[in-house]
Amino acid sequence: MSYKRIRAILTYLAETYGKNDSIYPKDPKIRAQIARLQFFDLDTLFARLYAYMSPVFKGLKPDPKDLEKVHESLKWLNSYLEGHFFAVENRITVADFTLIATIGFMNSSGIDLSKYPNISSWFGRCRQQMKGYDKVTKETDEIVRNLLKGKFRN
Repeated sequence: MSYKRIRAILTYLAETYGKNDSIYPKDPKIRAQIARLQFFDLDTLFARLYAYMSPVFKGLKPDPKDLEKVHESLKWLNSYLEGHFFAVENRITVADFTLIATIGFMNSSGIDLSKYPNISSWFGRCRQQMKGYDKVTKETDEIVRNLLKGKFRN
């Protein structure tokens, strides 16, 4: 499954099987905020992470300039999250599920999120509120940590 499809699948599942519209509200303004964050995740946050990490999977060293771009996107997200309990409307929405996939991978791969207090707080809240998140991601986190150990600098 393509990482690009995940946003559409999350949106579809929330709209089709959600008990109510809490994680994907019907309000067009709220949906626009969710879409904005989903596009930010795909086009900026994940794209920059991929650009930084992909050389390692080809046996090459990552470019430190690409890491700077990752941190720049984290600064943007950190600023956006200031004053937010969750990403949109201060409740868990599809935007949080989208963003946590990338942020969780960054965390597992050793990117230091402690420099970003709003992201760190948001990440902790999401992990607490997303039923089974830590249980589901525990094995994947260990695999990623072992696979990437020592291959990147923060």
